[in-house]
Amino acid sequence: MTTEKQRYELLDGLRGIAMAAVMIEHFGGLPIKYFGFGYFGVDLFFVLSGFLITGILLKCRGKSFGENLWVFTGRRAMRIFPLYYALLAVLCLLNYRGVRTNIVPLATYTWNYYCIGADPFYLWSLSVEEQFYLFWPIVILALRGSRRYMLAVVVLLTAASYYQLLYGTVEWLSKFNYTGLPNRMGSLCVGAIAAILVADGKDRFGYLKKNRLLEIFSLIAILLSGMSMRSESGIVSSFRAAYPVMALGSVILIVKCATHNGCSGLLTKLLSQRFLVQFGRLSYATYLVHVPLGEWLRNTIIGPLWHQIPFEALGPFSFLRWQSWLLVLPSVTISSFLLSMASWHLLERPLSDLKERWFRSA
Repeated sequence: MTTEKQRYELLDGLRGIAMAAVMIEHFGGLPIKYFGFGYFGVDLFFVLSGFLITGILLKCRGKSFGENLWVFTGRRAMRIFPLYYALLAVLCLLNYRGVRTNIVPLATYTWNYYCIGADPFYLWSLSVEEQFYLFWPIVILALRGSRRYMLAVVVLLTAASYYQLLYGTVEWLSKFNYTGLPNRMGSLCVGAIAAILVADGKDRFGYLKKNRLLEIFSLIAILLSGMSMRSESGIVSSFRAAYPVMALGSVILIVKCATHNGCSGLLTKLLSQRFLVQFGRLSYATYLVHVPLGEWLRNTIIGPLWHQIPFEALGPFSFLRWQSWLLVLPSVTISSFLLSMASWHLLERPLSDLKERWFRSA
């Protein structure tokens, strides 16, 4: 039987895959022509966040609405704010492109509504998550007396979000289809629906246990959806339902990882790989630093060195001249991971201890 520790490790492994997908999107070169790695990575982060945050809120016991809200908000703030604002401070000092100009929306977590065509674009997803963390506890804690009403509200929010994303019902919101909370909340809500169903104690997902066909279905759904997002490659045509289908594939994998005996041996072995688990645990810091660090490595160190290689002497391998990502991607991954480990030991772990002292959960 899968233990609690193993379940968390499997979810960390999924988080590691999400982070790897984002890195491939930003520094992957050739692979991104055929699959929407960036959308998949961020969307998997969203579904995971919806699942985990809703699960945390549902475990609140014996406290008032105000007390639960205070503890949840305090713990989230201690986890998210210090590292984020430390990054903004460093990027301001280094005059990293766009940070000083856009410091107000960046600092207020409203960047997702200003970031279209601006830098640093990649931080938009953190604004979406922070906005979700502000109102979601109110929804869940207010409705925790009736799981039926809670589930109905979350399903309606999911449907409304995806309808806006797919059909642009509210015209002025359509320009934020990629970055807006109302447009992207569907993925967060899909994770929340799964958390509500898992938390009621009933074995609603017994058919998921070690069902490899569902794992294969999930992977195919994710693969075809991601390829559809790169339909210009000509391999798979674009289809409108790619976005909810990808979230469905992701949430099936998440539920399988989070339930007793849910994963097949192959999936368990993959997601339990030590580096992948650690990569997932440090994904927040890794996400924050990987773009500026990766651009610096690519532009000042790896790029100049790569183009000094005499590729014309390599015959049929001369095409590698334009594939510097083969060196850039692993270099950025390892460097970001090492910097994130330093961040954990110097900043995040001490803050985690304070979080447990000041905002002890029930």
